[in-house]
Amino acid sequence: MRRHSFLVQRLLLPSTGQVPGNIAFGVGIKNGELSAEGMGLMKGIWRFDDMGTPEYEEAVPSVLLGIARRAGDYVGARVKVDMDDPRKDFMEKMGDLELQLGVCRPRLRPGTRDIHVVAPASWLYEVGGRIRSWATPNPSRIERWGSSDWDTEEPVLLEKALYPVTEYEKRLAGWLELDNGFFFFVNRDMYQATCRLFGVKITDE
Repeated sequence: MRRHSFLVQRLLLPSTGQVPGNIAFGVGIKNGELSAEGMGLMKGIWRFDDMGTPEYEEAVPSVLLGIARRAGDYVGARVKVDMDDPRKDFMEKMGDLELQLGVCRPRLRPGTRDIHVVAPASWLYEVGGRIRSWATPNPSRIERWGSSDWDTEEPVLLEKALYPVTEYEKRLAGWLELDNGFFFFVNRDMYQATCRLFGVKITDE
């Protein structure tokens, strides 16, 4: 990976709430480029969250094209995130903050959670580290963002998607990292549909 992750586009479930399961393998690629059919099918797999700045809208097309052109290097894989936070006082601090905002979030449950990744095989170790950082709540970052994300332009909100409470958090299901070009998901259907769309081999089934 060449760059620090600064722009991370959030992806929401489609308006229907259901990700199609009948996408043909590789339908999004034609002669090494994104196909018109593939572009149309994307709308049924995810919706782009409004990130509040045109930087994201400008970057997305070229990143998707780059992924399509390098799809043969990409794999679908699973990253396990250990949710046993060693900071024993974290949930109390976060709970106090969110209660002030009127949010009652379930207590962090110990164990691991699966995050599904679509990235070049050679990037998986580094991608996994970045995802674990975004998924692990960190109270020192809460004051700035209201979330754990300190190193991205807009908050990733992965830790909230793992334990969703609000309707928005329940719709937040995936992300497209724009500086290097990789996807990650908490929704397995969205992950599998994305792999089929780009013709990417899934290695974690």
